[in-house]
Parts: sequence; structure tokens; C-alpha cells
Amino acid sequence: MGDPAGRAVLVGIVERMCGEPTALDAVVRAARDKSPSVAALPDGEVRRNVAALLRSVARGFAGAAASPDLAAADGLAADRVAQGVPLAGLLEGFQAGRAHLLLALTEQARSRGVAPETLIDALVELDGFTTDLQNRLIHTYRNHELTLARTGHAIRVQALRGLLHGERGANAVDAGLDPAKRYHCLIADVVEPREAARVEAVLCGDITGFVDGYLCCVTPRLPVPDALEHIAVVASPAQPANRLATVYPLCRSALASARLRGLRGLRSITGLSAFVAVDAHPELGPVLAADLLPRLDPGKSFHRLLAQTALTYLDHGRQLTPTAAALHVHSNTVKHRLRRLSELTGFGAPDEPVTDTLQWWWALDSWLRAIE
Repeated sequence: MGDPAGRAVLVGIVERMCGEPTALDAVVRAARDKSPSVAALPDGEVRRNVAALLRSVARGFAGAAASPDLAAADGLAADRVAQGVPLAGLLEGFQAGRAHLLLALTEQARSRGVAPETLIDALVELDGFTTDLQNRLIHTYRNHELTLARTGHAIRVQALRGLLHGERGANAVDAGLDPAKRYHCLIADVVEPREAARVEAVLCGDITGFVDGYLCCVTPRLPVPDALEHIAVVASPAQPANRLATVYPLCRSALASARLRGLRGLRSITGLSAFVAVDAHPELGPVLAADLLPRLDPGKSFHRLLAQTALTYLDHGRQLTPTAAALHVHSNTVKHRLRRLSELTGFGAPDEPVTDTLQWWWALDSWLRAIE
């Protein structure tokens, strides 16, 4: 380029876009907004892949390589094939992210006074890099797709996806399931195909594969809970095969609630049902907290202690002894804290309806999570 100073400015802008969370968020959001297939994937999974692609582009643009590192494209394509994301959906997300990147670079370059000819040269170069990545995505995706298509397992996983999505024409037999049997639907908090093998061995399902970016399993029997203590796995009650599409979205919502609270191990959707209902309306929690807990000050550690004690008390069925054991304090300490909270908020009225108990739990949970 004829303007080394302008070029240096552009390199700095691209490198900052790779390193700043808000800039990365914007690219991820553009990809998810444009592609429903990408939007169905876990946000962290999309961020990981977008960050890798941006780093390869930035490194090439900075002059460290004559072309972008294609390994990032290879990894992305292989993951999306395994996760069942169609090539069209992958490219929609990629192209939306590329368009956002070039537009953001243009806007920032103009605000920094970069000469138009320097900017045009940079856009042409970046377009070449991203075109190389796109071509590699297509090539690698098709190769992996052809390889998998030759296996019976891939055919069954594709049928499983259709069954869980409730697609017309999908049936249990194609997924290797018996329509006369009942099956649990399990979703594990595993999003990277490379990590799937060890979890699949524990799940021992009739059919296991990635659906919407998460490792799913359909099985007539639940796995041994002790083997899954390190990871969150959500399971539905056993259902006829033609009802799996009904419980699958509930399992996804339950897994999101479990992840939000850092829960691990094998969990049932019935056991997580209250969390799912609460998380469906996140804006209501702060409203309840403001209404029921106006005298609690987040800046006071003692008030935080009172709220945590009350929430633990509700989680343990309003029983003093289990609450004290969970908090590693004496029962009298729990009584004192609850009495003080009652003076501040009115918490703990005797014989209150179950709906009031839920409101207190929701308010306390929301109040505490807001200050974490």
C-alpha cells in the first residue's frame, strides 16, 4: 500500500476487533441474526469459532502470513458437519459476519481519517482473505459430509434430528428406535465434537449425536449418575418415540437453566421445572426483588448473607436443620438471620400460600444473581 501510516491504522483496528469482547460480540450477533442454524447453537460455541476465524484474518492482514490460517476454517467446517448445521446455514452466518467486519472497518477507518485509496486496498485484501476462508469452509464441509454419509450412524443421527425437531416424515425406525418402546431424551452440556466420545460412552444410548450444537442421546434407560458428576446432563421422563419432539425443547430449556446456575450431574427436567419457568421471564425477577426486598442493600455483606440464608432455607423445604448443615452454621444462627430478614422485608409469614413462597424464592434468587 502507498500509505504505510494508514495501513498501520487499519491493522490496529482489525487487531482490536479481534481482542475487544464488544467487537467480537457484534460479529457473533450478526452471524446468529442472519442464520437460524447458527442461532440454534450455543453462544459460546459460535464465539469460539468466530474468534478463531478473526485471528487468522488479522494475522494475515498484519503481514504475518501471505494468506489466512486455514486451520480455523477446517475446524469450523468439521464441527458444523458433526453438529448437523447445513452448509447453507454455515455460509449465511459466515457471510453475515464478514459483511459486519468490513462495514465496521470502513466506519472506523473513515473516522480515523484513513485515505480512501488506502481503505479500498485494505478492503480488497480482506475480501480476498475471507474468500479463501469461505472456499476452504465449503471444501472441508463437503469432504466431511461425504465421509459421514457413508456410515449408518450418520444416517441414524440425521433421522434423530428430524425426529426431535418434529419434522414431517421423520420416524423412529429411521433413527433405529422401536415405536413400541419408551425412551428418555438426554442433552449433555457438550458442544465440541472432540469431547463427545468419553461422554457418549457413559450415556450408552440407542442413538447419540449432535442436535442443534449439543450432544443428545435417546435411551430406554438412564445412565449411572455418578459417572456424570463433572458435566450437566438433562433427562426427560421416558416417552413414546413419537413424543420425543415434545420434550426435546423442554430439555434444551432445562439445560440452559442448569448452565446458568452452574449445576452439574444428571438432572431431570421435572426437577428443573421451576428454574425453567422462572428463566422464561427473566425481567420479572428484578421486579419482584424491588417489590419484596426494597430495604436490602446489595452493598452490605450482612444483607447478602441474610438473602443467601433465606434462599437456602427455601431450597431445603423451610427446614432449619438441613439449612444449617448446608450453610455450616448452628440452627440458632439460621433462626437469627431469618428473624432479622423478616424485620426488614416481612419474609417468613406463617402458613403463607405456596405461590407466595415461590415469589420470595424468585425475588431472592434474582436479587443475589444481580450482584454476583
